[in-house]
Amino acid sequence: PYPSFLRSESSASTVQRGFTAVGAGNLTVRNLAVKATTPGAGSGSANENGARFEAAENVSVTGLSVEGFDYAVRVKGLYMSEINGFEVKRYRTGLYVTDTTYCAFRNGDISIKGPNTTQDNGHNGVLIDATGSGLTDMLTLEDVMVADAGATGFRLGGQNPIDGVDHVRCRAVRAGSNGFKTLGGTLESGSVHRRVRYLNCSSVDVGLGGGTNTYGIAVHLTNDVYIADFTATSSSSTGVSCRTGVDVAGAKRVIVRDAQVYRPEVAAISIREALGDVSDVTIAGGFFSTNNGAHAFLIDWRWRTFRRITVTGAPVCEHYGAGFL
Repeated sequence: PYPSFLRSESSASTVQRGFTAVGAGNLTVRNLAVKATTPGAGSGSANENGARFEAAENVSVTGLSVEGFDYAVRVKGLYMSEINGFEVKRYRTGLYVTDTTYCAFRNGDISIKGPNTTQDNGHNGVLIDATGSGLTDMLTLEDVMVADAGATGFRLGGQNPIDGVDHVRCRAVRAGSNGFKTLGGTLESGSVHRRVRYLNCSSVDVGLGGGTNTYGIAVHLTNDVYIADFTATSSSSTGVSCRTGVDVAGAKRVIVRDAQVYRPEVAAISIREALGDVSDVTIAGGFFSTNNGAHAFLIDWRWRTFRRITVTGAPVCEHYGAGFL
């Protein structure tokens, strides 16, 4: 029986931690709220992990609330477990997952970035990583919403390959750079992620802060990617939803099915040479509304080899003004 509310108190110069479970088996946590008392989360704060689950299996968490921590929910080495119904406020990274397999994270709400957190590259709503090959795989993110991430809403990153991550009905709102991003290691390392899916996900007003490497979904150095029913929209008066809806670079076997991208600044779908050769990309159906010089499709292979790039399924391209199909 754990307390329904846990307040972490210390001076601003002392690291604060909330609830920690290490080496646990068959653990059940219900309706736990953890709140830091020193103001802010992120750069300059002294708040570390709000709720940490490490080297554990068969963990079931329902009803978790974390507020004011750098890494609100920290998961490392978790196996066959589920966190369902979690809320994060004032965060630097809302959910940080490494070296974890066969786990699900469902019904999450991550919002209000910490007042000490600026738009830096490390500030993500959800960050999934691995410290070695094969240590992170078979994960599900379902019905998770991220708002106001300084960099990326949902990110798969790092130097080691990740295999098998599903995003189901996830939503990124006002992300500073990307709504969703899957990025393998480097061209030199040859490390790529595999089997990543985005099913009925959406982005709203992402990557509009002035940067150029920003997308609704960035598929970089990742193979076997399936995107179905992705929507990029805007809630602002300008109607601009993103710089580019879906961007593919250095990837193989990518399918984008029935995407809907409204008013991008650059392109609805782009396939670029920046990260190596590209092959077997299919754009199937969809609706793309563009204007002011933006393109429905932007395919750029000046320095690379592209093979089998297919547009099929009668996509609808509604275009106004300058620009190209």
